[in-house]
Amino acid sequence: MNTGKQIALTIDDLPFVSGHSIIGLKDGKPITDKLLQHLNKHNVKATGFVIGNMIDIKEEQSERINLLHQWQISGHILA
Repeated sequence: MNTGKQIALTIDDLPFVSGHSIIGLKDGKPITDKLLQHLNKHNVKATGFVIGNMIDIKEEQSERINLLHQWQISGHILA
């Protein structure tokens, strides 16, 4: 029975969710993959809040943008 109640799931500090301010792609990609895998498995949608300086790492910038794109194509909202 659907009670009509809803919750909002938000995830901060994308493209990588971590206790560290900036982590490398080697550590960040598995975190992203695992989060998206679990959210998709349970058909849960989230809003992810992006931190600009977490993207602006020149040697990894395009890969970090690709990770954000994975969130979008999975149906999540980026803010």
